[in-house]
Amino acid sequence: MPNVFGVVARFPAGFKTLIPFYEAVMKKGKIEAKYKELAYLKTSSINDCRY
Repeated sequence: MPNVFGVVARFPAGFKTLIPFYEAVMKKGKIEAKYKELAYLKTSSINDCRY
């Protein structure tokens, strides 16, 4: 489980909001999920976001 889900799971309102958003971003559209994940990781790296 990605850490962000573990953290947000402690805040039910945030969790209920995050899951539909994450699914909409990762599961819909023409770009494969693996490329979306790579963009996610690269963006984190560029912003020096280790979490």
